Amino acid sequence: MQARSLVNAISRRAAVIVVFSVSSLLMAAGCETIPTTGSTTSTDAGEVAGETVAFDVAGLSCPLCAHSLNKQFDRMPGVLDHKVDLSTGRVVLTLSDGPDRPTWQAIERAVSDGGFTLATGPLDAEAIAVARRDIAVADAIEAHGATIYVAGPVDAESADAMRSQLSIIDGVSEVTPRLDESRFHVAFTEAGRVGETQLRDAVELFGYTVTDVIPDGDTVEGGAS
Repeated sequence: MQARSLVNAISRRAAVIVVFSVSSLLMAAGCETIPTTGSTTSTDAGEVAGETVAFDVAGLSCPLCAHSLNKQFDRMPGVLDHKVDLSTGRVVLTLSDGPDRPTWQAIERAVSDGGFTLATGPLDAEAIAVARRDIAVADAIEAHGATIYVAGPVDAESADAMRSQLSIIDGVSEVTPRLDESRFHVAFTEAGRVGETQLRDAVELFGYTVTDVIPDGDTVEGGAS
């Protein structure tokens, strides 16, 4: 009897350690720890309308966060594709038309199981279009690099400081300033995903305004030519 009680106590302690370890990893990665007691948005449990559904997730801000959610959607029946935009915390799912199509309740539960809570319910068609555009831009930037255009002339000292700031972003392999055209070209490695927001923030930290971020080859539909 005493032996069984001891085993149960050890098992409970191990479970606490595992939960603590996951939370510690998220905190170390700069994630905001969010209670998983339920969604902040009240919705019904019915089927989601349309081929695509988009929603915002609270505390979704780092690659480890995205990995945790992607694992949930990888194993969810009826989810054909899933994209996460870390710069906005927005998730876009492409759903099947078959009987395995997930309900909103199932999606909400997957987010909770990934360690997060919903910040919104299903977004409207306009928000979905914007989310698709933002994710396409991020994908193109990741694949091809990008050019950052800055308003006004940039002096050499400021350019050097911005180049240093851009260079320390994970996934950046090379930064080439063109002061005569007030722009920077940024090339990337395959090690990490770099979002448009990260590029803008690195430049605007020094008081300059970014007028545009254009992926190499401008392969994104609707982009500037």
